[in-house]
Amino acid sequence: MSSSTLNIIIVEDIPIQRKLMVSTLHREGHHITAVESTEAFDNIRVTKHIDLLITDLNLPGESGFSLAQRFHQAQPDSGIIMVSALNQAEAKVSGYDHGADIYLTKPITPDELIAAVNALSRRLNKVQSQSEAKEESLTLYPERLILQGRYKTVALSRSETLILSGLTRAPDHMLEPTQICRLLGLEAASYSKSALEVRFVRLRKKIIEAGYTLPAIKKVRKKGYQLSVPLQII
Repeated sequence: MSSSTLNIIIVEDIPIQRKLMVSTLHREGHHITAVESTEAFDNIRVTKHIDLLITDLNLPGESGFSLAQRFHQAQPDSGIIMVSALNQAEAKVSGYDHGADIYLTKPITPDELIAAVNALSRRLNKVQSQSEAKEESLTLYPERLILQGRYKTVALSRSETLILSGLTRAPDHMLEPTQICRLLGLEAASYSKSALEVRFVRLRKKIIEAGYTLPAIKKVRKKGYQLSVPLQII
């Protein structure tokens, strides 16, 4: 989910209010689908993940409470904003009990709607980033010489296993070229920088193959190599 562009569905039965919300959020760059009832919502052909549902509560047929509850059960990682003329505490509590992240009382201004969407977007993106980081973490099994990632398990050479273990345990996860050579039992004075770099090129490819898509090992100028991937050793 992009922090700047969301896929939003609005369910509002009053045309003028629906049009105002659509125009307001369109100007913010979001992709908007707007319908007048829960029945129309169920007939939408969804081709993208819905990032946010904005629903009125007093709708024809099924209520917004029920719709929000169904939506939250189907897409728990998405956001829900409820908009209603009901400002009693009981209505607000029921709204949150049915899955609302934010409950807005009508009438709402365009600025208030934008602020609510932006606030919820920041929270959802933080949760998503944490989830993605967890999904892309790697596990090293030194005795078995394997690296397990999101996509698959890859076989490592003994030297590749030593390098990953050393980087994981090193301060700031960084090792100088001489430290790496010592770790591998090589003479630093006679071992070329290009040969060392070849080792890291091969190791980076294996990490990508395992499922980590971001730069995993960075070459830091005049310092050495730094591990930037979450890695646990078993």
